[in-house]
Amino acid sequence: MHTADLKTDGRYRLSPAVRLLPPDSFGNRQWLAVDLVTKRRLAIGRHAVALCVLAAGPTTLADAVHAVADYADAGRDELAKTFRTLLDQEILVAADPSEQSRWVDELLAQWRAYGWAEAADHHLMTFDYPFHDYSADGWTQDRALMRAYREAEFDGRRYKPADQGAADGLRAPRVTDILPTLSAGLDELSGAPRRASTLDAEALLRLMSVVFGILESKGGGPGTAPFIRRTSPSGGARHPSEGYVCVFDVPGLDAGWYHYSCGDDELCKVAEPDTGRSRRALFGALRAPFPVRAVLVMTSVFGRNMYRYREPRTFRTLFMDVGHLLTTAEIVGRATGISVFGQHGIDDAVIGDVLRLAPGEEAPLLSVALGDGRAVPAPPSSERQ
Repeated sequence: MHTADLKTDGRYRLSPAVRLLPPDSFGNRQWLAVDLVTKRRLAIGRHAVALCVLAAGPTTLADAVHAVADYADAGRDELAKTFRTLLDQEILVAADPSEQSRWVDELLAQWRAYGWAEAADHHLMTFDYPFHDYSADGWTQDRALMRAYREAEFDGRRYKPADQGAADGLRAPRVTDILPTLSAGLDELSGAPRRASTLDAEALLRLMSVVFGILESKGGGPGTAPFIRRTSPSGGARHPSEGYVCVFDVPGLDAGWYHYSCGDDELCKVAEPDTGRSRRALFGALRAPFPVRAVLVMTSVFGRNMYRYREPRTFRTLFMDVGHLLTTAEIVGRATGISVFGQHGIDDAVIGDVLRLAPGEEAPLLSVALGDGRAVPAPPSSERQ
């Protein structure tokens, strides 16, 4: 709003679309006020930050200036000027909501009710991105872009190969050999397993193979390698997810960190065990309601998706990918009688350091606790009828 419209007794608030980012977050050297809707970033001083925090109330200009002046080495006239600048920049807005503020408030309330605060912010940043109209000429534009991408860079990163510096790996069975053996009925797959199995090396290899293994490779051509298919879908057949597992107590396997290379059907040890540090980094998965023998960690290799989808919403598809893989792991667990428990609560920085992941290229997104199964008695025959 313009300061010419400012009312001395009017009440003002921090815009619901604005987020305050402190120094040292995302490389910031100073405080930033970021408007998620307009995509504007404004560097602000500490007095402006204090006024913004007070305006979360909301507040009047006089009350905000009075409160900050009592605790800061700033004159009231200077603070009033800063308050007006924040209004001019629409960092602060009238407490009586405008149509846009009302829309943002309602969207945030709806999404936050489900615990999706960060997802709501991401939506506000991307909802008006100029995507191609595929009902018109979107496919023509899309194909032209992909030709340009392939001319600039070969599209060949489908999976991480086995670590050349790793110890001899364990051969995993082919996913196409395992799938016919997963003959559990739909009633068992959608409920608790009727039998319990031990999570040993064989069971772990079978699970990793079904979740991450390659069903087939197809397509390809000039500028691009053949695309792979897994048991789970992936947008554009990009398959950005990789699978690692931290073994604590799995019969037939030494403790430590392993990587599953789907291209080699091999589980390779990539880091020695550091039980205390690993358990602290995997605190979410260790909340599982069963003794945890191992924790599967799913990472995302950003470049695979970004090669094809160079737009702001690409980020959310990474989480869709691991979500599909988690559900596949749960289905395999029920079919084979082992326990599976997914959790986002992990220290990704520590895990990235342990696995020597390149910052900005690959990062952990999800953990999945694995353990022995717990049998559930079948209901009486009268209840099944």
